[in-house]
Amino acid sequence: MDDFASLGWAGFATCDRHYSGGWTKPDRLYAVRSAYDLASENFRVSYLAHEAQHFSDNHRFPELERQEELEYRAKLVELALGTATIYDLLDNFAGNTSNDVSVPHSFANGQVVRDLSERLYPGAAGVPAWREASIERINGAAADLLREDTARLERARPHRVPTPR
Repeated sequence: MDDFASLGWAGFATCDRHYSGGWTKPDRLYAVRSAYDLASENFRVSYLAHEAQHFSDNHRFPELERQEELEYRAKLVELALGTATIYDLLDNFAGNTSNDVSVPHSFANGQVVRDLSERLYPGAAGVPAWREASIERINGAAADLLREDTARLERARPHRVPTPR
């Protein structure tokens, strides 16, 4: 989408320096064209894969309504697929964390940083040295965490009794 009269409240508050670059609805994904170089990994991973994970989760796990859980899963997808942007993603996530669940992106960042740190550097204290881990190792750890979370959601899924015909 282009030609916005306004890029929303975040755009207004930051003189259009920060704003939502995209979102999902039940039937499609939306992107602000000016937010992305459509040939970039940032577009393919941080928009397309991230929002596609939301889209998939909304259909596969309709009972999953907590925004911080949806963000956690989408951020893991970014880390599972990213290559050129991986260390910047990790730095951005680590630099914007919160323990406040009412700030779902920052809360999810904190969860991702914690879980990935534990996976890559078990028992280590302090801030991880992300660049000491290979891209492949980070991709694999993030993919494993996403698979484990998907299995958890599958197990927790309400069991539906088939209706007789």
